[in-house]
Amino acid sequence: MQKRPSSSVWIYLIMTFSLSILLSIFIGVTGGEHTPYQAAKFTSMFIPAIAVFILQLSGESFVKKGLQQFPLSWIPIALFVFPVVIHSICVPVIAFQNNSQIPWQSWLTPTGDGLYHAPAEKGWGVLSKSGLIFHVFLNAVAGILAVSMLAFFEEIGWRAWLLPRLIERFDMKKGVVICSVIWALWHVPFIIGGLHHIEHAPMWILLLFYPLGNIGAGIVLGWLWVRTESIWIVSIAHGSLNNWGQYLFKFMDDITSPGQTSALIAALNLSLFVLGMIFLGMIRWPRNDKGHLGVYK
Repeated sequence: MQKRPSSSVWIYLIMTFSLSILLSIFIGVTGGEHTPYQAAKFTSMFIPAIAVFILQLSGESFVKKGLQQFPLSWIPIALFVFPVVIHSICVPVIAFQNNSQIPWQSWLTPTGDGLYHAPAEKGWGVLSKSGLIFHVFLNAVAGILAVSMLAFFEEIGWRAWLLPRLIERFDMKKGVVICSVIWALWHVPFIIGGLHHIEHAPMWILLLFYPLGNIGAGIVLGWLWVRTESIWIVSIAHGSLNNWGQYLFKFMDDITSPGQTSALIAALNLSLFVLGMIFLGMIRWPRNDKGHLGVYK
């Protein structure tokens, strides 16, 4: 017989959703996507960790096992599963939209002096080919490290705290799906408030497709947690989704057509949803170990 979610789970959900709504209202009333407080988008990733910290003050235990395990063999999967899938679907879509051409930014073509003149906002200066490769590599490494550090605080709440409790009260597969759906719904206020705004994309497109992508990505992250019980691995995968998942797009010309932008958003999020369904089918382990996943009662 399935158990009902404990009061601590409901308290966690009330806190995380309340804080996400309050942050979204603040962004909305200060200009939405044009708010001068765009940096506030990063504070959203601290909300789950804040909720867990408050629950700990009340005596609620935390899955510390996830902090102690860092299986290095899983790093390649965490780093590349999302970027490979996203780019393999979205780059052909972009090429199709541009007559079989990838719209690389003009500065990526060397000028008459054989050098690459990076835009001033990048701060890369004038580069040789080797210098360009080095800066792209350095930017990728710095990006994944920074975003994974932020994702760590979000994963403290969703995969390291909430998911084991949902698995304990339902079962492994249902727990992963329920956690992913909740995680997707948690992002909805950010879309409405303008925090997750995409230029030239109608809001209804974001509201339609982003939750599907988040559900799919959440299932993959849940699968990684089930297999590794490592908050570090799921944080790297989450960081890779947010950073490397759209990495090549940073070097392409912006899409200004709402139709093309909508098609790209649909392709990206549907690819994540399908990926999640594939990974969901690989969650087959029976729940026969009460200590599995470090669940505390």
